Amino acid sequence: MPNTYVLERTDKPSSNWQAFAVALGCCVVVTGVLTLVIDRIDLANIVMLYLLSVLLVSVWQGKAAGVFSAVISVLFFDVFFVPPRFSILVEDFQYLITFAVMLVTALITGQLAAGLKEKAKEAVGREENIKALYQAASKLGASLSLDDVHSAMAEFVLRYFGASSVLMLSTKQERVFNMVPDVDSDYLSMPILHSCYFSGDTVRNSTLTGNSLVTYYICLKGIDSNVGVMVVNGDFDDDEATSKIVDQLEGLASLVAIAVERLRYQEAAQSSEVRIEVERLRNAILSSLSHDLRTPLTALVGMSESLLLSNSQLSKTQVDLVNQINLQSKRISELVADLLDLARASSGANALKKDWLPIEETIGSSLRLLTTKLAPFVIKTSIQDGMPLLEIDPVLIERVLCNLLENAANHSEDGAAIEVTAYIEKGSAVVSVRDYGRGFTSEQINGYGQQGDQKGGPRLGLLICRTILNAHGGDLKVGNHPDGGAVVKITLPIGNPPKIEEVD
Repeated sequence: MPNTYVLERTDKPSSNWQAFAVALGCCVVVTGVLTLVIDRIDLANIVMLYLLSVLLVSVWQGKAAGVFSAVISVLFFDVFFVPPRFSILVEDFQYLITFAVMLVTALITGQLAAGLKEKAKEAVGREENIKALYQAASKLGASLSLDDVHSAMAEFVLRYFGASSVLMLSTKQERVFNMVPDVDSDYLSMPILHSCYFSGDTVRNSTLTGNSLVTYYICLKGIDSNVGVMVVNGDFDDDEATSKIVDQLEGLASLVAIAVERLRYQEAAQSSEVRIEVERLRNAILSSLSHDLRTPLTALVGMSESLLLSNSQLSKTQVDLVNQINLQSKRISELVADLLDLARASSGANALKKDWLPIEETIGSSLRLLTTKLAPFVIKTSIQDGMPLLEIDPVLIERVLCNLLENAANHSEDGAAIEVTAYIEKGSAVVSVRDYGRGFTSEQINGYGQQGDQKGGPRLGLLICRTILNAHGGDLKVGNHPDGGAVVKITLPIGNPPKIEEVD
């Protein structure tokens, strides 16, 4: 184990018998030397030499020894140099003033000198503290893993405190921590650990370790939340330095918390970058595949229709087969169109071709496109007065409305009503499509957009609608009307539509 040194822990002033012996020895030496030259030196100069002795003893041995040296110097000066010599009595009472001034001066100068020495030691300690924390911060900043973070922390704690340490990092599960490194630590107390983590306070515990070992639990406070607890176990028996030790450990803990959060954010960023790249690749493949399929499907539809028109010698069975080929080819072509819409909408807002348009125009064009499909039903439209212009991609939003209207037709009986309503709600534009069919099941409501329509063949359906609306900053909600039937609502942001100037 390397030599240990507690940062900012100043040395205790010497207060044992050795310090007082040194002070007494200095006074004896000064007195002996002055006795030899007493006939050639004035009493005022003797006082100065005693004051110098007190100053040196205070700097050398501390405040207590300086006070002792001041008292002994006054006593020796009285006994050995002030008439009558070798007696504590004085002939001239003015010497009492000399004794008082000498004692006060010795005490003040001694205390000031000792205090300056202690301040100098504290300054050196603070400098070493800052230097050590800077070195620890450099190593923590260069850490590439949690093990590297622990190594930098453990090296600091072992070098400057002679203590062992572990990191208890929080997980997504409450009250569950990952230990770094994963070792057996008999000094850990989970109740104290939880108390420190949830309160954010530093906890000092000595009940589990025995002897003079003490365990500190220091919370690792991140920017948004606590990331864990730093646990340090060592021989911290100096109660006077407790507050300084806690300050040092909390300073280290803040550096460790920053390093842990940096690694977590870095991992999240890398994971997000991978997901974005996978999504980009998926959309590229989807778009490329859809384009490649569209040409042969179009040719297949054309050839099947040409076969029906040009060859009247086909049997009834052959005609039915050609009709099925034509029908299925058209369905696959529609599915490919849906895939293209999905790839385009998944590319984000930058891929949209937006324009400011009235929603009633988009609703009207969707109804016109489905004239044949919706002919057996009663279509009811209701558009709130004063509907603002919406910044939308007309082709994609028209696709959404067509999907919703087709779904409503597929789940309604002939002659039933289909209601289309547009209105403003909570600062957003809402378009609602309601039918009077059997409605959604609870499974369809909970996982909407993940299943195809039951009645119109396998379609991407609501998944396409949701993706397109999300790209517009909107949303899609499905549910059942209290009076029966399904209701699908789409919301679109209103934004800041341009003002239209009226022309006279």
